[in-house]
Amino acid sequence: MQYFEASKIGQKRTEEAARLLASVTGYAKSAVFLKHEVTGFEPVGEDNYYSVVQLRPPSVVVVLCDSGGNAKAMSQFLHPKAVDPILTKLQQMGIKRYEGEPYLPT
Repeated sequence: MQYFEASKIGQKRTEEAARLLASVTGYAKSAVFLKHEVTGFEPVGEDNYYSVVQLRPPSVVVVLCDSGGNAKAMSQFLHPKAVDPILTKLQQMGIKRYEGEPYLPT
């Protein structure tokens, strides 16, 4: 797949993930739109998994990623105590936890 086509598809998927995450966190931003684990240009997957990433104590972010761990959307910095209700809402939406370490933009 060519870069332009892959990036357009990936951007659309990250925007959808950001809207979904913002609906439960109040704010979310698009993140990675191309898969990092491939050598060519491939958009992030359509599937959504959630993960909580510790940044600077006591701050965390909630991310939505694909099955490869590519973080498609991330929330604003949150206090860890604010995360449980968010995770409950995501689980009620049928979104499962990503068990690995998500790939975040640098």
